[in-house]
Amino acid sequence: MKTKRVEYLAILENIDGKYEDLFFQKEKVKVFQLHGIKVLNYSDLVINVYDFIKEIC
Repeated sequence: MKTKRVEYLAILENIDGKYEDLFFQKEKVKVFQLHGIKVLNYSDLVINVYDFIKEIC
């Protein structure tokens, strides 16, 4: 059975109460790119609940 790998990744880390987006950590992004994984900005993927409700109503 062939296993599937992720194509996209977005992580928001909490280090000592400070949030760091993996997208802005360029050295780590390069490592993921070597494996064919695209790192995306976490904030661009977050769905605002209030905006979502407005769209569906």
